[in-house]
Amino acid sequence: MSATTVIRCRDMSFGYDRRTILSRVNVEIPAGDFACVVGPNGSGKTTLLRLALGLLKPTAGSIEVFGKEPAQSVPRIGYVPQHPKLDPLFPIS
Repeated sequence: MSATTVIRCRDMSFGYDRRTILSRVNVEIPAGDFACVVGPNGSGKTTLLRLALGLLKPTAGSIEVFGKEPAQSVPRIGYVPQHPKLDPLFPIS
């Protein structure tokens, strides 16, 4: 993997309880490129991001972030979820 590749997926697949969500994904995103992940609800966008963060493991194939296992690259990745889990009654003080 080149040092200039941010994310690389090779024949990566993932599923929940026998339901395939992502099937044989092949993508390479070079550093400096702008990439958007778009699609309808349930199409695997959040699952792809969770795989890139190392929160999930592919059921087949591989994913690399900055040339390493995703969990090893977490300090270099920022992620803002659509619906953060926040307890509005939790005191900040």
